[in-house]
Amino acid sequence: MTHHTKKPNTMLSFLFFENEVPELAKKQFFIKLKTNPQSLVNKLSLNINKLVADFDYHYPAGQDSVIIYALRELSFYSRIDVSGNYQKTYLELCGLLYTVISDVGEHEGPLHHSLYKKISDLARTTYIKDFGNLPGNMAIVGETTDTIYRKLIAWCPMTGSPDQDYQEALTKLNVAIAFQSNNDLLFALPKRGIALATAIYNKLIEVHKYDVKLATILLKATSELVENPYSPEVQARYYHFSTHAEGAPSVGKKLSSLMLGLLGITMVVSSVFLLAAVAGVTSPVSAFFAAIVGAHLLATATILAPGGTIAILGAVGLFKDGMRHALSVDMYNLAGISHQASVDRKTSPGIMF
Repeated sequence: MTHHTKKPNTMLSFLFFENEVPELAKKQFFIKLKTNPQSLVNKLSLNINKLVADFDYHYPAGQDSVIIYALRELSFYSRIDVSGNYQKTYLELCGLLYTVISDVGEHEGPLHHSLYKKISDLARTTYIKDFGNLPGNMAIVGETTDTIYRKLIAWCPMTGSPDQDYQEALTKLNVAIAFQSNNDLLFALPKRGIALATAIYNKLIEVHKYDVKLATILLKATSELVENPYSPEVQARYYHFSTHAEGAPSVGKKLSSLMLGLLGITMVVSSVFLLAAVAGVTSPVSAFFAAIVGAHLLATATILAPGGTIAILGAVGLFKDGMRHALSVDMYNLAGISHQASVDRKTSPGIMF
């Protein structure tokens, strides 16, 4: 992905009105940037990486190439080695934020809007404007956030690719499973868990064909669980990711199945009442008219009853489809095996699976 020529982002101008930043905050920032810029660099770098991790956690599926590239760029350039000039590095990190904001802001979509807002909120905390420089006599001559970041990416191009990230995650999970399988570890994953992790490994190879980022995230999460099967935090994270995998439970489908089922029952009951109305006549005259009207009612009932049955069967199928299944149920079960094993370990120390 090649960065386009940036223009000052008027959409962001509202973030940095001078009167929006309290004087005390500006003074404290100025002092820290002058006396301890490394602390500002460390904090900003940490916040950038936290933003990336949080975004992948909440939106692991459906990331397009723009989102994937933006997150990789944030992660890569917030972790590169610095020369020791932390004031310069701070300006470069600000340039990183504004460049990614500009790139993501050109695209429409819920994920783009969400990422745009999150990075913009973080940029607000830097006290440096887009196309700005460091304050006072700390300003770097001839540089802005844009020019200094462009020099950085020219000097140190980003390496790797989403496919390489996927292959590394695939290899790591394969090694983790093999290690657990071939060693009698004190805190090993139960054998049935290893078998399930292997099945998940194979299914994620298929996921890679249509969502490389989701496959990579789920591979990493599975590796983490295989390596740390008794960690409640890891178990909780893995359960969360199971809700984003193929076959995750759908509330919408369950509600739709309920509506369809009610419609089917109504149609069947209606057909019964119609037939009962026809069969329940007593006098010859009423029977004569019933014969005429009943023919139409009977035809209607004949249509309603099978239609109702089909609707009910469709509702059952839709409800079943809305339940957890496929990869999602495998991940859910693996988290459950891990959790149960940790409970058993506490109640029966030394138990072997």
